[in-house]
Amino acid sequence: MKPHHSNQASIGRILKYTGLFGGVQGFYALMAMVRNKITALLLKTGGMGQIDNFSRTTDLIASGTNMGLAFSAVPHIARLESERNTVAIRHYVKLVRSWVFLTALLGLSVTAFAAPLWSRLLWGDGSHTFDFVLLAPLVFFSTLCGGEAAVLKGLHRLKKLATVSALGAVTTLVATLSCYWSWGVEGIVPALVLSAAALCGMHWLAAHRSIRYEIAPMNWRFLRRGRRMIRLGLAYAVAGFVAAGGEYLVRLILLHCDAPGLHHGNDTVGIYAAAFTLTVTYARLIFMSMDADYFPRLSAATADTTLQNMTVNRQIDVLVQLTAPLLPLFCLLSPTVVRMLYSCDFSAAVSMIEAAAPYLLFKAICTPIAYLGLAHSSSRLYLLVESS
Repeated sequence: MKPHHSNQASIGRILKYTGLFGGVQGFYALMAMVRNKITALLLKTGGMGQIDNFSRTTDLIASGTNMGLAFSAVPHIARLESERNTVAIRHYVKLVRSWVFLTALLGLSVTAFAAPLWSRLLWGDGSHTFDFVLLAPLVFFSTLCGGEAAVLKGLHRLKKLATVSALGAVTTLVATLSCYWSWGVEGIVPALVLSAAALCGMHWLAAHRSIRYEIAPMNWRFLRRGRRMIRLGLAYAVAGFVAAGGEYLVRLILLHCDAPGLHHGNDTVGIYAAAFTLTVTYARLIFMSMDADYFPRLSAATADTTLQNMTVNRQIDVLVQLTAPLLPLFCLLSPTVVRMLYSCDFSAAVSMIEAAAPYLLFKAICTPIAYLGLAHSSSRLYLLVESS
């Protein structure tokens, strides 16, 4: 009976933290839906497309410069936390934060100095160069935010992380809608930067209360101790850059597409962004809620192959049971959902949603397996799984 009870307890734990973060991410999704609805009414498809172009560009830069530290730092922090080694935890967290700070500066520099390139790549001219210069702090804040979130995950401060996520959802809603209402399309860049700054500040404060914020970005002898973390993180960064690059390439094609009878430019990107958000982005909320509990737990189980396999299989069971019943219902209701969450201007997104729905089921199966490479600090395995 003990294995049975242990199995039920383990699944109960998964559901508990998936429920905790699923509830928070669900609240975040609700705030995002309200934000998208009002944004769609205020800025139309063109404004939504411009927001997506800016967001995807900064995501691409961040994924290429953050060294994947938001992921590679978690396993070792989790192991040290399980050993209750306070001194080692403080030392390692200082190392993580130092590297994160340097990568944040790198992302800021790449965004600002290559601003003319990003503008010409998207719109064929330098009309948005200054916008990308102003967006450089967004990459800085998002990278710092990822580092502090990694600290909270590794320390298993899951309730604190959930609270910060919920507060961040409300703050983002207020900041973005205030900017759009006041300045229209001109408020897009301030809204993105203010939201990132507020979210970063809340994560920083929460992590600082757990472990005092200290960095040594100029001490090379100290930084060299993070080489293993960087090697593992680079695999995640490459995988993330490939994924972000693929999404970015699709948007470039849509932005410059000039087929008769179709929407053009930012309008096309806006419609595609709506479909992408309703399928891929909102589905990621389930996987993000899984990530906060599953990844540290899997990292702690790598020494026991049987326990490790049970952990992966249970996670797959939970994710498949959560996603499979929702897919047919989601496809059936997609026309109503698009009109309700956006507007009739976005009706072309329905066919995209229906075509993309099966992806979610395969993602539910593959994602827990993909984490094995990271949990074992095997960068090649993770890169192979994620790139395939």
